[in-house]
Amino acid sequence: ISVDAATPETYRRLRGWDFFRLLANIRKFVDALSPRKFPTSIGLSFVITRSNVLEMVPFIYMGKALGVNSLQFLRLNEYELQNWVITAKDGQPF
Repeated sequence: ISVDAATPETYRRLRGWDFFRLLANIRKFVDALSPRKFPTSIGLSFVITRSNVLEMVPFIYMGKALGVNSLQFLRLNEYELQNWVITAKDGQPF
């Protein structure tokens, strides 16, 4: 599940959706799949951007609190190799 944020403000800016609704849905998913004989592994992903990099550690704590099995951090792009400027809906750089 791609989340990319650990706060409602960042999630709304990057994804345009309700963060607390997302968390409730993840909890329901974890709860629904946990009693299975062969549980499904549930992971969260976080694409690292300039505007969310400070939320990486809180994201780890959030994942633990949600009870997911794994977290994955991915880079948006290779900053040192390319001079990309990606702008969010609010005009701020990712």
